[in-house]
Amino acid sequence: QVSSTILAKDRDNRLSLSHYVGAYGMPGATAWYGMISVGKLKHGENVLISGAAGAVGSIVGQIAKNVMGCRVVGVAGSDAKCA
Repeated sequence: QVSSTILAKDRDNRLSLSHYVGAYGMPGATAWYGMISVGKLKHGENVLISGAAGAVGSIVGQIAKNVMGCRVVGVAGSDAKCA
């Protein structure tokens, strides 16, 4: 269980604490930093995501497609993960 005092300073009260362990937490921060700061992603590029079914990879796909307008191809380990 996460204490609400940990997030009190920067917390948006419209979101539940569970949001901060998903897209707004480590997976989202890692995805954003990796694509924008390290990868220097530019609008409209092609993006291949290995591990696209994972927590970070799935958010990378959303950032690339919906925020940056890129063509995205995801690779996952099995057909079940791609369904």
